[in-house]
Amino acid sequence: KIVCIGPAGERGVKYAGIFSDRRACGRGGGGTVMGVKNLKGIAIRGHGKVELADKEAYNAAVKEQVAGYRANPQFSTFSQNGTWIAEAILERVLASARAQLVLRHGEPRLQDGRIAGFGIVGYGKLGGIELGYGSDLDVVFLYEGDEGSMGTDGDRPLDGAVFFARLAQRIVHMLTAYTAAGTLYEVDMRLRPSGASGLLVSSMRAFATYQLEQAWTWEHQALVRARFIAGAPEVGQAFLAVREQTLMRSRERDDLRREVREMRERMWRELGGADPQRFDLKKDPGGIADIEFLVQYNVLAHAHDHPELLRYTDNIRILEGLSAAGLIDAADARFLTDAFRTLRDRIHALTLQAEPGVVDASEYVTLRAETVRIWRTCFETGHD
Repeated sequence: KIVCIGPAGERGVKYAGIFSDRRACGRGGGGTVMGVKNLKGIAIRGHGKVELADKEAYNAAVKEQVAGYRANPQFSTFSQNGTWIAEAILERVLASARAQLVLRHGEPRLQDGRIAGFGIVGYGKLGGIELGYGSDLDVVFLYEGDEGSMGTDGDRPLDGAVFFARLAQRIVHMLTAYTAAGTLYEVDMRLRPSGASGLLVSSMRAFATYQLEQAWTWEHQALVRARFIAGAPEVGQAFLAVREQTLMRSRERDDLRREVREMRERMWRELGGADPQRFDLKKDPGGIADIEFLVQYNVLAHAHDHPELLRYTDNIRILEGLSAAGLIDAADARFLTDAFRTLRDRIHALTLQAEPGVVDASEYVTLRAETVRIWRTCFETGHD
């Protein structure tokens, strides 16, 4: 399918829809189609409020992708294409939002005269290439900043930090603005430094200091799945360097194991299902969160000696890397991969039916028991 969003007037995009070929998209949007990764094509034009003109076509296209879950050996087609669509939209929204601010205030300049860069980092399902139908976007906003003053070069200058804070606010507004067809995405920024109490945007220097000196272990777990999504390449390179430096630190294995186990046990108590006759596919013991925590623990425990583990941010390819390095039993890695796919695909299907990701406890009994066994082997007996 081809996603077209456009054309735009002064107040924003007039329509959006999913079309079956490039010609239909061209007729509707009146512009060119640019190829984006594994999608046939995607055209996004304009800025501001985005409206979905043909919601039935969108839903039909999503359901068609769901039918092809297992077409790709690495990811479900749905998760992969859904992630690429989100990336393309974020790239265009960022460009449009920045252009609006630059028109009014000019470009933010570093002390050496260069234009200061800005970037969006995806966490969670966005970073892990696992977006589902209706998933929100976990994002962190970063920018280049000097220690001294930095301002814009327009007729109505702003301090650089203020410029980027307004840019982030505009991006969030464009993504979450309610229209007759709903919203593009819900946005979650709680994984930024210091969480909900932290600044909306962080300079690269502040982000690096936080990750290396102040962040909790669970924040480093989240960083395992973090991936640069859109913005200035310089910001992306700086983020990658901070991620590698943070995750490759040597860690005391017993302390790390205890901290990860305690965080997971807290999730069981506070977020797990209260009904023993029901199984929460993500949060309950033996569910997706157990697999994710196993993956994240092993990356934090072994990246110092195996930096190749940081190449990917998705659970499936990380599990393959752990198996290839001999850090997880090959049979266990294959089982966890299949279990992750099975549970994730069931969640996608339930979400399409507007149902919660909870099933009867009689389902997936063997899968859950084996996942718990692997968990206990790692976190209770101390065998990585």
